[in-house]
Amino acid sequence: MLLTLNASCLRDRLLPSGSAPPALALTDLPHYTKDVLGLGGLNLSTDLLVGADRRRLENLRERADRAGCPCLLLIEAEPQRLVSDEPGVAEASIARMLRVLEAAQILACTAVALKVVAPDTDEALATLWPRLRKIVDRAERLEINLLISPHAGLTARPERVTDLIKKVGGFRIGTFPDFQSAYEATGSTEGAVTYLRRITPYASAVVASTLDFTDPAPGQPTSVAPGRAARPPAVDDADDDDDAPVRKASRGSPEPPSGEPKPKKKSAAKTARSEDDQPAPTAPAADEGSASKPRGKSVAKAVASEPADALPDEGLEVPGAKTPAKGARKGRAPKADVKADAKADPKASAGAAAKSQGKAADRADDPLDAKPSRKDAGKDPAGAAAAKPADDDDGDAGLEAMDDASLEDLIADILHSGEGDDAEPPEALPVHKPYDLYELVRAIASVGFDSTLAVDYRGPGDVTLGIRKSQKVLRAALEFAASADS
Repeated sequence: MLLTLNASCLRDRLLPSGSAPPALALTDLPHYTKDVLGLGGLNLSTDLLVGADRRRLENLRERADRAGCPCLLLIEAEPQRLVSDEPGVAEASIARMLRVLEAAQILACTAVALKVVAPDTDEALATLWPRLRKIVDRAERLEINLLISPHAGLTARPERVTDLIKKVGGFRIGTFPDFQSAYEATGSTEGAVTYLRRITPYASAVVASTLDFTDPAPGQPTSVAPGRAARPPAVDDADDDDDAPVRKASRGSPEPPSGEPKPKKKSAAKTARSEDDQPAPTAPAADEGSASKPRGKSVAKAVASEPADALPDEGLEVPGAKTPAKGARKGRAPKADVKADAKADPKASAGAAAKSQGKAADRADDPLDAKPSRKDAGKDPAGAAAAKPADDDDGDAGLEAMDDASLEDLIADILHSGEGDDAEPPEALPVHKPYDLYELVRAIASVGFDSTLAVDYRGPGDVTLGIRKSQKVLRAALEFAASADS
């Protein structure tokens, strides 16, 4: 909704007082409304335009356009006696409203509002709507909406107003609800909520009239509306398990000791080859389930690259392998007894060999093999020389560890990093005493109203200060209504 200003609340400053000029010129009102009050439009009343000719109205429209604060609504200040039995009274009221429509067109207003003096009877309703139709016909040609403001009598009840609108018909007639009128017609905030929900669907604008504010006591809850929960503080990383992948990615994997390169896990693919096709390994084998050779290197090359002091003693027995023959101790590997095993169970032997070769191929192609422990890393300088730098591996691991949920949590932590114990509390808002503005704003928002909401302070004291208080509370009420209905 767009917050606008009902200029009638500044009447004392806009009209001259005796021989003294007005404190605020009417042509300066758009600039004052936009830059000082921070509102986005104007609702003018006809009592502020007494004696204005066409040239003056055009000048006011130009000043409003330059200030970015257009005149949106022209309100007829005097209630019109369209149901009077006196000769010429009803006709004079119709002529008056036709002139108001012409002035609204010059000011580039989109609507005109009026009050009707009529008793709350069926006869008055039957007399009123044909005369009101004459005004609506002219408004349709000028493409201006005609809005009915609540008034004592026929238009005090929402049922009568809706019946009148239906009888007149057309798309250019609507309502102009008022918070104060809704409260006074029903006597309670709950009644005003029901009243507004009935007539606001026909409205092009709503008057958010305010009467009196009370400043909040020290320590009183602030801009959070009644029933609205405040945002919880940011969660520390140490207490949030969902952020573990993000913290892991930011810290990276543990680094090897200083001066020791980080090796890769030795692939077990080569061990699946038949023993008669390759020499027997002379390097000590690791425990069961761990790698014994560097990835991408044959056993012969690995043995050749081993330093002399890293080779095992001749009497060292390799787990899982047969004792080598005498020739094997000089560097030659004896042939394994493959024929005996194949003869015992040829099918099982062939299947095991194929299965081992398949697993070896998968591990050889997998770039994400597990890394060896630091204990094994120190025994393989040849494999470590071919390993990638630790920073590259840590970056890849970090990217893999971060998923969409973790990224959202990280962004939320960054956005809420300024919140917490050191964050400043929100500004305390004044309280409107006569009726609850939060509930009335929520009532008009609940029926889909999204047009202009006019600020109209009618209470005591400084009017400018009252307008600013009204604006702050209404903006908080709009946020409350949006969050409550979402």
